[in-house]
Amino acid sequence: MADPKRDLVGAWIQAARDDLGSAEKLISGEPAFPGTSLYHSQQCAEKALKAFLLQVGREFEKTHNLAVLLDLCADMDGRFRVLAETAVSLTPYATLYRYPDEVGPADMGEAAEGIEMARAVLSFVLQVLGNGQG
Repeated sequence: MADPKRDLVGAWIQAARDDLGSAEKLISGEPAFPGTSLYHSQQCAEKALKAFLLQVGREFEKTHNLAVLLDLCADMDGRFRVLAETAVSLTPYATLYRYPDEVGPADMGEAAEGIEMARAVLSFVLQVLGNGQG
């Protein structure tokens, strides 16, 4: 029998995985696109956190602010507090490199760090969910 909530959470987890894969591919080719990679790293973390919130039935507003989402997650499960610094670090990448007149170009080291942070958030969420979503 279909479980709509499980299916929805699974779809968000898959979307997070897709963003992580995109972030990785965007810095592995020639040319590389580190700014766009960072955007997808932020999106991976955002979608993973939203998947958890959906699983536990916690409503959330539409936001790209990972610190806000993380606070909601931590209200439901205090273990999420270990990701506070990561959330603050990744949040700006939702918009930072969208407009070229705002900042200079992203670099590969920054993009690689973004991928590692996104991977850590996704892995943490999968561990907490522990319900076959991984």
